[in-house]
Amino acid sequence: PSTPCSDMRLANIDRDRAAWKTTGHPIARHTYDMLVVVDRPPRLLLLNGAGGQGRCVERTPPGLNDQYFIRGRVGHYDIAGRAWTFGAPPGWQGYGAAEWDPVSRRVVVVNANSLSTYDPDTQDAVRHLQYTRGELAYAKNLVYFPPNQKMYYIVDGDAVFEVTLDRENFARSTITRVTDITGDIPRLRETGFAYDPIHKAIGGAVRDGVFYAYLPLTKTWLSRKIETDPPGLRVGSLAFHALDYDPVNGVFVFMTDYPSGWRTWVFRFSQAHGTDVGASRA
Repeated sequence: PSTPCSDMRLANIDRDRAAWKTTGHPIARHTYDMLVVVDRPPRLLLLNGAGGQGRCVERTPPGLNDQYFIRGRVGHYDIAGRAWTFGAPPGWQGYGAAEWDPVSRRVVVVNANSLSTYDPDTQDAVRHLQYTRGELAYAKNLVYFPPNQKMYYIVDGDAVFEVTLDRENFARSTITRVTDITGDIPRLRETGFAYDPIHKAIGGAVRDGVFYAYLPLTKTWLSRKIETDPPGLRVGSLAFHALDYDPVNGVFVFMTDYPSGWRTWVFRFSQAHGTDVGASRA
């Protein structure tokens, strides 16, 4: 059950964990691409701190700093047991991008200032690289690509960064901008991507009814106008990062934004099927 609005009071804040004392739930926050599911056992990790005053919380008194801007700790949600526990304080800024690396069994976090890892079993958070790279922007996506065991940090259609992980020494990892990208190169806003193993593609970024897929092996973008069943429905645009790939059914699952009607869709991508369209730059 959700934490009731009546519990969302300043005196009920656990400031160490950025959670509510009465329920143990994390305080609501912008998650960006900082939610990761790990295995053995299956857990959902909440990797960034709280910030901003939600819809029904007690407001911060005038003249004081935002009382909900809290670093907190990494949240671990036990999917089977349906309970939250909390690990280490995050060692990174909260508007980066994170991805599970099944090879090292660590979460990789990339942002404009650092590359870090988090071990969900030992709860060790380590910053391996520190830098200032404004081109990496914020609120973007990091996606693991199994064919070459690299990750891709997608800022824009023509600004894709290849993250080569040195799993023996993460401090020797590199983040390199991909050159010579071709195809239906999109202009991206804050959006979501996920890996499609059938087509070896990183797909998502639904905008104005158009789905985009990046193929790292050929450095190519494809776009597909989404056909609906029944025909003629309006899909609209993705709500922030609310997209993932369902490997059981071979489909992308995503939610669209308020102007598009807050709907949930499933989409089966195909390189052969669909209408090629120009990149959306509206």
